[in-house]
Amino acid sequence: MIALSAGGKLPTRVAADMAAALFGIEISPGVVNLWRRRLAEGLSNRDDAAIAALKASPVLGADETLVVVTGMSAAMAHVVVNKLITRFHLAGRSKKAITSCGVLGGFKGRLVTM
Repeated sequence: MIALSAGGKLPTRVAADMAAALFGIEISPGVVNLWRRRLAEGLSNRDDAAIAALKASPVLGADETLVVVTGMSAAMAHVVVNKLITRFHLAGRSKKAITSCGVLGGFKGRLVTM
């Protein structure tokens, strides 16, 4: 239901109604919103751990590509990778925007463009 509500952009009421139709469980739109908040909090903690692991890497790969994002001008999809972790970040083209992902600011290792 969270994927339909967040990723599929369905209203929470529709996601709750689909749960009833598909699985025979009655949930309120408030429960769908609660699940979305809990998921976001869990992902935030994992993101912090991923950033710390990337910053500690001796070598990182990095790249960027232009993307079209509604409401942003000249948006760039930035990617930073090591052997195990890939982190995407949408931002502008300035140094401040690029380092706002939390990985590259103060990075002391070797940075390789891809």
